[in-house]
Amino acid sequence: VRRTERLRPDATLAERAPLAMTTVHVGLPAHQGSLERYATHFDLLEIRPVDTPLPKSPGLRKWRRAVPPTFVFSVVVPSVLAALPSSAGEAGDKALKVTLATAEALEARCIVLTTPAA
Repeated sequence: VRRTERLRPDATLAERAPLAMTTVHVGLPAHQGSLERYATHFDLLEIRPVDTPLPKSPGLRKWRRAVPPTFVFSVVVPSVLAALPSSAGEAGDKALKVTLATAEALEARCIVLTTPAA
């Protein structure tokens, strides 16, 4: 089935997203103050679960509920995982566990892996 709908010129981002091939989200790697206020200016927040003190899972789920459903949380994989070989050991296992738990609690739509320079 091919979609041939036309959008109104004043269509919101949420209305356009299902028809768009690419969606660009704008946000910062951290926020200060009210998350609700932040979400009125940006539609993405980058979270670094190992490098930044964050609330436990119930607090993260509260963050998810505090923003619109279209708001995107992106979780950045700690550099310890990107820089080390697959046998990163206990530190790598812990970092991965924290990263995945954070992504799950926030219902993150993407996980970012920053690789070291070649």
